[in-house]
Amino acid sequence: MRSLKIDFSAENMLPDGEYIGRMGEHNATRLIITPPAEMAECDAIINYVAAFVTEGKIIRSDFYPKSEQIEIPICAQLTQDHSLGFQLEGYDGNGGLVVKSAVIGELKLLPSAGGDEADFDCENSGMVSQINLNTLARHEHSNAGILGGIGETNGILTYNGEAVTPQKIRTVELGVDSGDAFIEASGSTFVFSFMINDPENPIIPVNADVQSVEYKISGDDKWTDIRSIMKYDISVPVLSQTFRVFVSDGIGYFALVDFYRNQVNAFHSYVMSYQIEKLRVTYAETSAA
Repeated sequence: MRSLKIDFSAENMLPDGEYIGRMGEHNATRLIITPPAEMAECDAIINYVAAFVTEGKIIRSDFYPKSEQIEIPICAQLTQDHSLGFQLEGYDGNGGLVVKSAVIGELKLLPSAGGDEADFDCENSGMVSQINLNTLARHEHSNAGILGGIGETNGILTYNGEAVTPQKIRTVELGVDSGDAFIEASGSTFVFSFMINDPENPIIPVNADVQSVEYKISGDDKWTDIRSIMKYDISVPVLSQTFRVFVSDGIGYFALVDFYRNQVNAFHSYVMSYQIEKLRVTYAETSAA
């Protein structure tokens, strides 16, 4: 079996070149994937999923436990076209998508050894347990033009020739008991805030897109996503402002949580009894390309 490296952490993401084998091959090539640093360092990510684009379909693998490298054999399902797109996806412990890597737009396949394009043997597909068709994508996609616009110039991801601004996934822990963050309650609303002591280097940047807020109670190592116990009216988008950071009078706010009035839930009880020890905020920070 030949090997081909994709190293998202390196300037040259394809050190072995872009050719991965021949059309119609089955498990003749394995990809050795090194995730980008922002995914490797993100505590929220528990599993990786390999997403391939071929013949207008998206084919995703099962979960791969988070590790420094993952190895993926290229089965016959992925070698039916002249090119293959690839992207690495990171998921949290609840199966929620956290972030995606850059797109490798075109891994190339040579014609089959016989000179003809091989037919796919549906009865001998292999990797059934590792590669699953995305049921929402088992049709011709209309976004071929979008995929075709993705490219790379001097190591910078581009779309239609324009540089794409990358995002870095960050996680910060704030000690409620130590005063790093504050939780204030007013009626059914909880306000999460922190002091901006250094405007040039805030704990959470104003341009951060907060993706999750977790809490931990005193004496317990378990982190709980606050959204799992929220009781809010789904007819009113009260969370529309919660996952954006803004500053007012030297105080940063990263969440306003409006619970049902007169309802009791675990988080409310913990706040009222001063049991919340820490908050963990995961956010995407836009950086210069």
